Amino acid sequence: MKFYTTDEVAEMWGFNKKFVLRMIKEGNLAAVKMGTEYRITDEQIEDYVKRNTVNTTQTKLAEEEPKHN
Repeated sequence: MKFYTTDEVAEMWGFNKKFVLRMIKEGNLAAVKMGTEYRITDEQIEDYVKRNTVNTTQTKLAEEEPKHN
C-alpha cells in the first residue's frame, strides 16, 4: 500500500492542496490522519475515482431522451 500526501494528490489531479483538504473534510475523499497530516492511500484514490466516474454513454442517452411536460 502506498501513501500519498495531500500535496502529491493535488499535483496528480491538478488541484491545489486546499481543495484536496476540503474534499477530505467534507467526506468526499477518504484519508488517514497521521499526526497533524493526512495521507491518502492508492486504494482510497481508486475508490474516489470509481465513485465519481461518469458513464458517458448513459449521460448521452439521458441528454437525448425527450422531456415530457
